Amino acid sequence: MHYPAHVTSVPNPLPDTTASLSPFAEASGLILIVDDDPQALKAIRSDLASAQMTNQVISFSSGREAMDYLGGTGQFKDRYAFPLPGLLVVDWRMPLISGLEIINFVRSKLKSLALPIVVLTASTDLDDMREAYNAGATSYLVKPLSTYNVAKMFAVLMAG
Repeated sequence: MHYPAHVTSVPNPLPDTTASLSPFAEASGLILIVDDDPQALKAIRSDLASAQMTNQVISFSSGREAMDYLGGTGQFKDRYAFPLPGLLVVDWRMPLISGLEIINFVRSKLKSLALPIVVLTASTDLDDMREAYNAGATSYLVKPLSTYNVAKMFAVLMAG
């Protein structure tokens, strides 16, 4: 299955959707990663593979495309082909649409989905951390990360 890797322009920062969840409101074992840094995406995928996590991983370098996927809009309307993730990993500071905006979107549009959200960031700013948790992040991790600890935490979060 092919998943687009990036979006070149974002005319409207927030998609216009109510994201109906029925009948596909259950999350899958899929891990959705959103980070504008291709090296970070590669490192996270490598870390998960090294830890022998076999979950399907989809990554986007654009917050807009991730929100389209999560909202089931545009090319991602088919929930059989594009299931909701069991774990969302977002970079905090991205251009156009930030990690905070993605968290707010998920928590407001997908209210019935208890989706764990991990913020992966280089930011050690306590205000950023506080804001992430207040918005609904499950965890806040500062890069660089330990492969074993990240994979173990992801597995625990996905197990519920």
